[in-house]
Amino acid sequence: PDGTRAGADAAPAVGALSPGLLTGGDLDAGIRSLRAHLRAQPRDHRSWATLGLAHVEQARTTGDPSHYPRAERALTRSLALAPGNELALAGRAALAAARHDFTGALRYADRALEQNPYSERALCSRVDALVELGRYDEAAEAATTADARRPGVPVFTRYAYVHELRGDTATARRVLERALAGATSRADVAYVATALGQLAWSQGDYGRSLRHFARALAADDTHLPALEGRARALAASGDRAGAISTLEAVVARSPLPGPLVALGELYEVRGADGDRARAR
Repeated sequence: PDGTRAGADAAPAVGALSPGLLTGGDLDAGIRSLRAHLRAQPRDHRSWATLGLAHVEQARTTGDPSHYPRAERALTRSLALAPGNELALAGRAALAAARHDFTGALRYADRALEQNPYSERALCSRVDALVELGRYDEAAEAATTADARRPGVPVFTRYAYVHELRGDTATARRVLERALAGATSRADVAYVATALGQLAWSQGDYGRSLRHFARALAADDTHLPALEGRARALAASGDRAGAISTLEAVVARSPLPGPLVALGELYEVRGADGDRARAR
């Protein structure tokens, strides 16, 4: 991305939607609104596809996999009403990627892009799939294509992530900082600041990482990726008590294996520290 697009936003290289896809960036409210609309207009295939995409994003942000079957039902309904429609195919690509079916994600993304080469969701899912399949040169080309066609929250972060994978962290950070400067909604600020925090953490810059996670949580104090990132940065900085309390908040809402294992390891370290203190 060049400086002329500094007002665009960025997102972590996961999930195919911008958090601001639905009005106000509030997925819960957006999903309720879509459901109400579909009760009145049950043959609106685009709204069924949008509902499916929203459930994929909801699963990503909450860590709740029960949204995946809901997404699948909505996308299936959309395709039944309008076979082969681009928005539902892009939704299928996002859902497949979320379920780690990256071959399927690539297949659906390519089908969607045959109909609409500018589909942001399909462009993003295509990058994700190529990265996860280890096809990094193709992923870099796909990210460049996506940036040229649809610069915005999801595309910018994937562009940055591909550069990070290739060792060009300076470009990745520059892209994300420009994106954050132009982010307007609270959801987008949380999304992009979390990506910057994750990048700083990967480079061992835990102070900067914590500042980015703090900005993300100031925008949305329920943003699970930022909470988990903050916990890991606190642990790496030596603040085990802070890391434990933050991870406890994460697993209370989303008891997924990664945070649970990290919390268990911190409990073990705390217990070992206590044993050593008592032995003195």
